[in-house]
Amino acid sequence: MVTSSLVSIIIRTKDRPKLLRRAIQSIATQIYRPLEVVLVNDGGCDIYLEELKELLGEIPLNYIKLDKNVGRAKAGNIGIENSKGEYIGFLDDDDEYLPDHIEKLLYAITNNKTDIVYSGCKMIKSVFSYEKAIYHDISLEMTFNYDFSYSRLLLENYIPFISLLFKRDVLTSIGGFDEDFDLYEDWDLLIRAAEKYNFYHIGDITCIYRIWDENQQLTLKSRKSGADRDAYFKLLTKHFDKITPQVLYEYFTLSWLREWKKSLFEKEILRVKEKEKMINFYKNKNKELMYELQKVNTTLSEIYSSVGWKILSKYRRLKERLLPPSSLRGMIYASLLKSIKVLIDEGLGALFGRISIRIKRKFYSIRYKARSYTTNNDLVRLSTLQSTNRKPVDIIIPVYNGLSDLKRCIESIFYHTDLDFHSLIIFDDKSEDSNVRDYLQKLSSKNGNIRVYFNDTNIGFVKTVNKGLKLSNSDVIILNSDTIVTRGWVEKLQRAAYSRPRVATVTPLSNHAYLCSIPKPLEYNFIPKGYDIDSFSEFIENISLKHYPEIPFGSGFCMYIRREAIKEIGLFNEEVFQKGYGEETDFCLRAYKAGFRNLLDDTTYIYHKGGVSFEENKSRVEIENKNKMIAENLIKLKMLHPEYEELKRKALSEDLRTVVDYINFRLGH
Repeated sequence: MVTSSLVSIIIRTKDRPKLLRRAIQSIATQIYRPLEVVLVNDGGCDIYLEELKELLGEIPLNYIKLDKNVGRAKAGNIGIENSKGEYIGFLDDDDEYLPDHIEKLLYAITNNKTDIVYSGCKMIKSVFSYEKAIYHDISLEMTFNYDFSYSRLLLENYIPFISLLFKRDVLTSIGGFDEDFDLYEDWDLLIRAAEKYNFYHIGDITCIYRIWDENQQLTLKSRKSGADRDAYFKLLTKHFDKITPQVLYEYFTLSWLREWKKSLFEKEILRVKEKEKMINFYKNKNKELMYELQKVNTTLSEIYSSVGWKILSKYRRLKERLLPPSSLRGMIYASLLKSIKVLIDEGLGALFGRISIRIKRKFYSIRYKARSYTTNNDLVRLSTLQSTNRKPVDIIIPVYNGLSDLKRCIESIFYHTDLDFHSLIIFDDKSEDSNVRDYLQKLSSKNGNIRVYFNDTNIGFVKTVNKGLKLSNSDVIILNSDTIVTRGWVEKLQRAAYSRPRVATVTPLSNHAYLCSIPKPLEYNFIPKGYDIDSFSEFIENISLKHYPEIPFGSGFCMYIRREAIKEIGLFNEEVFQKGYGEETDFCLRAYKAGFRNLLDDTTYIYHKGGVSFEENKSRVEIENKNKMIAENLIKLKMLHPEYEELKRKALSEDLRTVVDYINFRLGH
């Protein structure tokens, strides 16, 4: 776009510094330059200007602090008076621009001979989760994206103010905001502007409008108190002479009918596009499979017609007569052949390892409450990497309370892990439950490869993990104590970790692992109907396409980390992230920037209960402190890695999309 016009963005804020950072960050990511930010603090708390300036980089910040609250209308007029741009946009301190917002609006306003332009706006609701004690965003699948109608504007405030861009002359000629309005000052301004100037609508979604619960959102508070109704009547009274019978007719019939048809059409287009994408994906996959099947059939035809196959067939018929599989002779013969094969292919150590695993399987099948987790050959698969490529792994488990979940975790490790080859390092972070300490002390005496340590004080997840990383010289797996591991988990994670060069971390699929959650990422998922943990894990392994997709960051509930990455990247950042949350994401992003890869192991499924470390913290103060810690660490993470949100979006829409869609398809969803 050939233009160098200065665009001023006016933000009115009061007592919401954390939300303001997110709004400022969305301005900093704008593609278009030059910009300026005019920030009007309407009698609110102090703001950390240096932090905001650092976020904005080369974009100048004009900060105006008012001694007392003067209201949104007057604060807006002060912003206009102190702006320098040829074009002016507005952004509330809890909303966001998408990176191409200004660029698209400016292109439209300069190429369509119009005075005011606006785009589509997506609505997101921030909801407080009492279970997790945090605010989280919920996409409402709702947009404000309607063509301009003067009749509709007179009766409905349907254009979000953040989606607009004005020529400066428009605002100055109509006198800015009417300062008699405490609410709907933006709607009133649009009605007055529409009497003199043209509006142009572009259909692209370029901004995000956030609504909160009724205690947080200004308009919802006003609605509850009745101020919303009073402001609406005040606005209608001011513009009553404009609401003619023709206006009412257009609003209640023609406009409604057009928008209803448009909504149906858009939904149908979206549905058809999604269906076409899925059809094309499975068509391509079917072509690949048919090609592979054709090659297999050709090879089989050649084998069946060969002299060697005919001789082998005769040998097998003779063997079945002399050594029937169900007879003692047949079973001894089969066992002898398997042992010889293992001895030749993998060596004497591998043979003894398999024998040891079979003995353990018998032992733990009694200890594990007679649950049928595997078939007769399942644990033999643990030795798949028993060759020289197999590497010992240190499994690091930080523990804080949660005894019942810890026991289930340890039992699953005993059943599905070769602890003669791999090691278990457990740190108790000063649990308040003394039964946890008693259990761990007994555990440490069971196996020389189980080491248990007790922190003198509660130092938090990050520092505890770092202590474990320092004790180890091998590859490690960071494992939460509220997980249940499944068959062959260590070997499968290791296979993914060495599937390509420069891999730093590998994270398995789970019910609760942020990006790596299935069937729905970013959500807590229940085990699909008809499965338990182990049968669903087996289902995932059997259908897996072994993509091992690259992801920007994994999840610390179960994360395989190669030693070479730790040596080059360092430990988790305990100075910034302290007690926990965000430290594994920071590690992965540091590795990513250093040229390493973070992978998803789409063959492995590990169950994660979630939240055990906080199960004792049920007081309101403790919940609020946890919520504050998570919010602060997320801000720190985004400041260290501004690309975080974009990488997450790309992973969900591209890298992970194929795996998630495929699994849901195989589940019949």
